[in-house]
Amino acid sequence: ADNQLDLSENYPVSKKLYLKYTDWFIKKLNIVPKELMIEKIDYCSEKKEFTSYLDNGDQIVSKNIVVAVGFKYFKYVPSELAEIISEDKFTHTCDIADFSNLAGKSCLIIGGRMSAFESAVLLNESGAEKVFVSYRHDTPDFIDSDWTWVNDYLDRFISEPSWYKDLSDQVREELNHDFYKEGRLKMEPWLISRLDKDNIKLLPNTKIVESNIVNDNKTEFVLDNNEKIVVDHVVFATGYKVDVNKIPFLQKGNMLNQLNVVNGFPKLDINLQTNIPGLYMTSISATQDFGSFFGFTVSCNTSSKIIGRALNN
Repeated sequence: ADNQLDLSENYPVSKKLYLKYTDWFIKKLNIVPKELMIEKIDYCSEKKEFTSYLDNGDQIVSKNIVVAVGFKYFKYVPSELAEIISEDKFTHTCDIADFSNLAGKSCLIIGGRMSAFESAVLLNESGAEKVFVSYRHDTPDFIDSDWTWVNDYLDRFISEPSWYKDLSDQVREELNHDFYKEGRLKMEPWLISRLDKDNIKLLPNTKIVESNIVNDNKTEFVLDNNEKIVVDHVVFATGYKVDVNKIPFLQKGNMLNQLNVVNGFPKLDINLQTNIPGLYMTSISATQDFGSFFGFTVSCNTSSKIIGRALNN
């Protein structure tokens, strides 16, 4: 397990291989994870400490907390579509890892980036009868992304943590666009052969304008090109929109009215620390102050070093 793997021989990385790596990582660092949910967190400003209430009744008192909740609480469904699609007829990609329950069904995927095309492949390979993919733009390129330039920027956060904050708005926008081109405008090339199936239909430059119930099980959707499709279920691959007010354990605790939030994002200092001393937030929640890098797994190493250094000072 200590031998490095050649990713060119193990690409795309399978779930089995990834979990094997996480097991190795946990054992290597002697981490003992608690498979529990945090119900709420309260902060005592006088003692400068946090109390986390777990779903088994236990409590953990600590001086510091790192919130790295990822994307789950920020899933985005366009309101204009949610209004015309019955709630029991759609699922967001964040909530569907096993597509087997849609075997034999016809499905419409709304969205045209990586999660949309991956979902189309997984639906087909799980036995879906028909898969439609509707998106408002041209079909992206299925070519390898070039991430070689990203590590230099991430390393710069370690030696110069304020560099991104010090950039002008225009330069930050240009840098985020460069990252967007690699992460959003290019799709993994291994998807091509698995998408090229008779029962998968791509519908670029389209959007849903109307829905009509056909019967108890099926819904007809009308596209803006007047094409009509009838499906059993809709999968939203419409991404995420950060709003830390939606994080359940913050909602139930006493911190939201103390937390400095701008546009749904926590306001962070150069150590990824919020205005509440000892409360750090990273992952997609950090992208407003630290750039698009922090919405991707590649930033994990950088986040851990920045926060670890702050805790040790």
